[in-house]
Amino acid sequence: MPPGVRFRSLIVPAILVLSAFIGCEEPLPPRILPAIPLVPGIRVSSGNVEIQPKLFANFGSIHLTAVSTHDEVLSGPARIQGLVTIKFKQYTQTVRFTSGDLVKPSMVVGSTVTIHPKDTIALLRSWDHFSDQDDAFWTLVQYHDRMTPDGEKYRVSDTAWMEIRATFQIFQRAQPMRLPVLRVPVVYTDFAELPSAAHAAGSR
Repeated sequence: MPPGVRFRSLIVPAILVLSAFIGCEEPLPPRILPAIPLVPGIRVSSGNVEIQPKLFANFGSIHLTAVSTHDEVLSGPARIQGLVTIKFKQYTQTVRFTSGDLVKPSMVVGSTVTIHPKDTIALLRSWDHFSDQDDAFWTLVQYHDRMTPDGEKYRVSDTAWMEIRATFQIFQRAQPMRLPVLRVPVVYTDFAELPSAAHAAGSR
């Protein structure tokens, strides 16, 4: 357990009282605290994404989560930050998270974050499918012509596999948690004339 992150428990006071009775001849061994018992996770919108006029702001969302697996309250100075990188072909999108993205802002009071047993702390941001250089991911895929039963033409892309890496930090004195690499499939469906990346970027 990193310094500054504490368990709220009656165990430590009990040990101190007991050691006073035992004396110095048989001191109790120091309590070995485990690493922060949090299980990080990530959820990313996948599947079909529709490309339509004036809908370039939000094609899905990214959730960063951490679940407490301990039976005591975790509390300490907060440093709420997450970093998610999404790579498609040679293009990369960077999504940064802060405490402003907390799903439950009440988990941080002042500069202290508190996580109750079995509780989940989560960050949420939208995902617009643009690289850091403003390349729209849906302009980088191959499309195939389709037609609805009503005769409306549209296009469907090949599956685009996004490689996602993420880190998530909660406590100031604890290292960021690194999540396993995730691969997410996305299929773009285009019901309109596909805009250029520059035009679409101006609509965000």
